[in-house]
Amino acid sequence: MKIEVKQYKKFDKEQSNLVAFMTLYLTEMDLYISDCKLIRMRNGGFFIGLPSRQFKDEATGEVKYSPYVLFGKNKNEEFQKSAIEAVTHYAKDSSVNQVAHLNKGSTHDNQGTAKDYMDDLPF
Repeated sequence: MKIEVKQYKKFDKEQSNLVAFMTLYLTEMDLYISDCKLIRMRNGGFFIGLPSRQFKDEATGEVKYSPYVLFGKNKNEEFQKSAIEAVTHYAKDSSVNQVAHLNKGSTHDNQGTAKDYMDDLPF
């Protein structure tokens, strides 16, 4: 599955497992998925959270999330692997000149360098 990162916004909050928001482009389907999240897991790994809505479980009172996008059988693992590879490539590719490197919410598109960008990513 070929995926490209089209927008990336770092999330700067201490003690948060949320690393960034991004828009991913699934090239073979010509599909953009906005509001994806790069999330750091407790074991140090990462996964991509797809857009979802928050709701309160009436039975338990717990806050839960219902995804807007779901992949079929065996496709979620392929999506996760391809999306993490795309984020890593986006961060490391020195030819990527349109770095959406964000500090405290301010953008400077087309001005950052890959090195600057990589310093802020957890890879």
